[in-house]
Amino acid sequence: MNFLSKVGAPIAILALMASPVLAAETCPALRWTTLGTASGPAPTPERSEPANLLTAGDQLVLVDTGDGTVNQLAKLGLDLARIKTVFLSHHHMDHTGGLAAVIGLRWMNNMPGVLTVYGPPGTRQIVDDVLMTMQPQARVGFGLGVSSPPPELSVRVVELEGGASVDLGALKVTTAANSHFDHPGPKGADDPISLSYRFQLGARSITYSGDTGPSAALAKLAGASDILVSEVMDTEAIIAAIKARRADMPAAIFE
Repeated sequence: MNFLSKVGAPIAILALMASPVLAAETCPALRWTTLGTASGPAPTPERSEPANLLTAGDQLVLVDTGDGTVNQLAKLGLDLARIKTVFLSHHHMDHTGGLAAVIGLRWMNNMPGVLTVYGPPGTRQIVDDVLMTMQPQARVGFGLGVSSPPPELSVRVVELEGGASVDLGALKVTTAANSHFDHPGPKGADDPISLSYRFQLGARSITYSGDTGPSAALAKLAGASDILVSEVMDTEAIIAAIKARRADMPAAIFE
């Protein structure tokens, strides 16, 4: 039974919580691969930014798409054409910076099928803007000598709220809104949402926190999961690294 593999050095904490009863059952083909685990906005030479590959039976699902995602897939020898589904936890650039390459390279290489991108409200705007950046290239062509549908026909978006669920055949996905964007005072209708995901295949499950603070909703979502993939970040080290590189950055940013 192998749930986890990695590309690069991970900083994610993974907690195995399989019960003896579940362990005795036939294990479905459920596997989690960390593609990128560098926290925060500071690029590093050692790790790509947050991205993960979930293998559920014959489905390959990307969970967050930080910068470097397509390169990490290439290191695994995986054809991007096999990726049909993406889940975004939230809209910070370190978790979405590689989405343009996922969408654009699928289109440039005339890969068949539709890519479905799931994420919190605002995901549609991100995808629409990515597609907009591809329009100049669509008009002039890209030199491969093959016909290709307009890029806007190759992607669909499904926006999710906390508590929503998605059925992808045998794979069941449930969401919870975590505390990453919590702030004092009343919440507005347009406040951003950060989602955690639970992926269930048969009796097996993996829960992914994404960026979060303490969250009762996440704790409930992760209950009895076989694996919890949880964010962890050394905030002090990242701030120190940014200050060292950017001595000109206003002090108010770090408050």
